[in-house]
Amino acid sequence: MLHEEVTQTLLSFDRPYAMTDAAAQETQAVRLSMALDPQSAPDYNALRAGFTLWGVQAHYDYVSDAETTVSQTPVYQSQLLGNEVTPENDVLTPSTDLVAGIDGARIYGGSGDDAKANRFTWRQGAALPAEARPHARLTAVNTRPVGGTGTGNVAGGTALNIVSPGGGLAWIDSIELVSARRGVGGVVETRDRISQQGEDEYVLEFKTPKSNRPGVTSVVIRSASAPDQIIQLDNVFEYTRAPIRWWLILLLMLGIALSIIGMATG
Repeated sequence: MLHEEVTQTLLSFDRPYAMTDAAAQETQAVRLSMALDPQSAPDYNALRAGFTLWGVQAHYDYVSDAETTVSQTPVYQSQLLGNEVTPENDVLTPSTDLVAGIDGARIYGGSGDDAKANRFTWRQGAALPAEARPHARLTAVNTRPVGGTGTGNVAGGTALNIVSPGGGLAWIDSIELVSARRGVGGVVETRDRISQQGEDEYVLEFKTPKSNRPGVTSVVIRSASAPDQIIQLDNVFEYTRAPIRWWLILLLMLGIALSIIGMATG
């Protein structure tokens, strides 16, 4: 599927998250809506594999009916979300059903002299730009803000909140906590993904899997559109064991000893 929109104005809008700030910010975007030709429209299986919108800078001369591409470097715009198509994506929607139209896909344009955009195309199987992937960060553990490495029990079930200012988190292939130490970390099961597929491309929330051993892990996220181009957060979560409460053991042993003494003297 391919579509182009041309304007004479170079668009530039802020995204919901800045590269250096975990807090969400007020933002605007141009919204693109269009009907799709049933002969070339994608099905919902293709939607769930990830469609992305990209832009380049171009100039269109209406007098001579000629278009000139100013910059060939594509600028990432957004992933197509489940509520940005008609009918909206639903877990019960058959994967072979066709998408009838696009409803409100987000266009941000670009920033900087070399990153303007006013001509847009859809792409399938395209990865998030390499320069955007390193900015993903852990922002909360069990809903509590965290500024460094989060911690949680080896039993798993700790809720982690990931923010990717560059986007790319709408349709996920897999999430894994990895470590150089054997037995540390694991793969996040589908049932432990709190965020719904296609819901938000900037925020991802999930529960940690069980780990056989304590240790520090990195979070590796693979998108459905480009599983080989990972989003990796290095050394952001540490598995720990609950401390042994020696005083309880001592009290128990003391109680047993006193019981034995009582029976012996009784």
